[in-house]
Amino acid sequence: MSSPALPNPWQRLSAALMPDYNRVSAGFWWTVVAAGLAVLVAAVAELVLRRSGPELAAVAGAMVLAMLAGLFPMRVPGSRNSFVAGEIFIFVLLLVQGVPSAVVAAAGEAFVGSLRTSRRWTSRLFSPAAAALAMAGSGSLLDAALTDAPAAGWAGTAGTVATMMLFAVLYFAATATLVAGIPRLKSREPFWQPAATISLFRWVGIAYVGSAVLATLLYVAWREDGSGVLWAMLPLVLLLLLALHLHFRVQEAAQRAAEASATAPPSVPGDEALREMQHLAFHDPLTGLPNRRRFIERLEDALAAAAATPPRPFAVMYLDFDSFKAINDRYGHGAGDELLVQLGQRIHERLRPQDLVARLGGDEFAVLVPDLGHEKDAIGLAERLLEALARPLQLRGGVQTVATASIGITFSSLGYTDADAVLRDADNALYKAKHAGRARYAVFDAGLHAAVSERLRLAGQLRDAVATGQLTVEYQPLVELATLRLTGFEALVRWAHPQRGTLHPAQFLALAEEAGLMPQLSDFVLHCACQQLRRWQQLEAQWAGLTMSVNVSATDLAQPGFVARVGRALLEAGVDPASLTLEIREDTLMGRDGLPAVLQGLSDLGVRLAVDDFGTGASPLVHLARLPVDSLKIDRSFVARLKHGPEDEAVVQAIVQVARTLRKAIVAEGIENEAQSELLQRLGCTVGQGFHLGKPLSAQAARAWLQSHPAGGALQ
Repeated sequence: MSSPALPNPWQRLSAALMPDYNRVSAGFWWTVVAAGLAVLVAAVAELVLRRSGPELAAVAGAMVLAMLAGLFPMRVPGSRNSFVAGEIFIFVLLLVQGVPSAVVAAAGEAFVGSLRTSRRWTSRLFSPAAAALAMAGSGSLLDAALTDAPAAGWAGTAGTVATMMLFAVLYFAATATLVAGIPRLKSREPFWQPAATISLFRWVGIAYVGSAVLATLLYVAWREDGSGVLWAMLPLVLLLLLALHLHFRVQEAAQRAAEASATAPPSVPGDEALREMQHLAFHDPLTGLPNRRRFIERLEDALAAAAATPPRPFAVMYLDFDSFKAINDRYGHGAGDELLVQLGQRIHERLRPQDLVARLGGDEFAVLVPDLGHEKDAIGLAERLLEALARPLQLRGGVQTVATASIGITFSSLGYTDADAVLRDADNALYKAKHAGRARYAVFDAGLHAAVSERLRLAGQLRDAVATGQLTVEYQPLVELATLRLTGFEALVRWAHPQRGTLHPAQFLALAEEAGLMPQLSDFVLHCACQQLRRWQQLEAQWAGLTMSVNVSATDLAQPGFVARVGRALLEAGVDPASLTLEIREDTLMGRDGLPAVLQGLSDLGVRLAVDDFGTGASPLVHLARLPVDSLKIDRSFVARLKHGPEDEAVVQAIVQVARTLRKAIVAEGIENEAQSELLQRLGCTVGQGFHLGKPLSAQAARAWLQSHPAGGALQ
């Protein structure tokens, strides 16, 4: 999958401000903020242009009192929202100085309160904008109602109190609806939910109505007795606000205690040990993150929510670190454990509170993103995670390293009913990401469904192919570069697929690994190669020294009886063990417990060992020198680059020098033309193979060539 295009500045701003917003909620947020800012600018202009100095001083004093109240926000019981109790001063300011003054004061109070209750700038900007809009609308209605009150028979203190109470209800309704609208739109819930809004914010509404009554009484007293009465009433108002603040704090603490007692296990002797056992049952002991069991539980809850009405969609990400094994092998398991802890923390820090990251095992992590607004939100999160995980990490001992990750993503929109199926498809998407080049993400889709089904079908066919004789072996010549004399062959397995034709190892060996078929496949190649070699050696005395190379996998070497299996193949074919070379990939040599003992067992058997694809791995030379390896095989990628310049020649020259220093033979693969062959010979490489020297041959074709050259001679 190709990397996505870089986002424009506007997209980066939106991603930074609101990574968990969908298109509707983001549009609503921008609309309210823009409208609120316009109202606030108009109110400030009105005050500056049309008010006198004393009037502005009064407005500033009331704003200071309201903002001081904003320093003590009160959490709404049963929610994550809060409000501040400075409305008394704002309502007095509304009655005394008019709507523009109240708009500025309301916005300032809301901004100060949001600074205390939220770290997100989306909330810090939205709260004052919503307060300004709500005050401008409801305050304008109040102004019109008070102007018409004498004609309607509402004059006097009672009429003013009643009108202010209605205003407070309208102001509460507008503010609560705007504030509650964002989380509802993010969760794709209906915007208009009057009953739910009243249930959630009823305490705020009651406080607003009470503040309106008290503000009206203060206004009436001020109108009759002057501003001195306001200063006399100020301590009483502050005591009232303090008592209200403490009341809500007590309610919040009581609610937390009730929730804790509802979820905590009963207190019994050994309670601490029981809680510790429960924690261990649901958390990974290394990283402290939730484990697979806990993740499956939360995923099942998300599946139920996605099937409800209205549905609450989710996404699941499956993460695997591309270079973890190499880091673990190079620096030790302690460094690997420290790396996992740091990487898990990096993932956790970039998630929303409701998201969940769990360690499934090894270097595999999973992320659950519930209440997903849009699928692109999960894509954005994956891009941010890839960027964060690719940054250098500092491990103990001054080791600095980088561990990129691949991510597979799937969505609830595919209609899942089973948690294991969700993880399976996310894992399949991860497989796709790794095969596309790693350090990227891939999304599971219908096409991948078909690819997975095809892979499973092909695995079943491969199992049958091993049993029914569809596998064959071809033999590519190994040639002495100076004389072009044939020295041996490399055995290469082929699959004669009934529908697809001849399949090469790259098309099915990984599948054989996944299906657990490598032991059977390797035994087949090993026995065919040994028996074929014996037949060729018996053709003429000239060919008695022919050798055979066979590739073996990490899975083969991990099998307890592998040395015995090799010995049995040699014994049954009657082949001298020194004629057989087993080729092992360089990356297989690192960090595998018991591997040196297996290699020593093969060496004791008399078999020769070669490091295949040498130069592409990271095996320390000290480690390589201690292993019973006889030859190094230069990877074809270095041979292909020989024509590009002296730097590439220097790389091959260095590999040859390493082989000489370690007293190993050197072989080059992938020789495609005469120039490469001559250059490799000049650089000190003695044996090579490639299409230029000889293409893979069937057993019959190889036998025919050997019979036509009884005296040996050059291959070409």
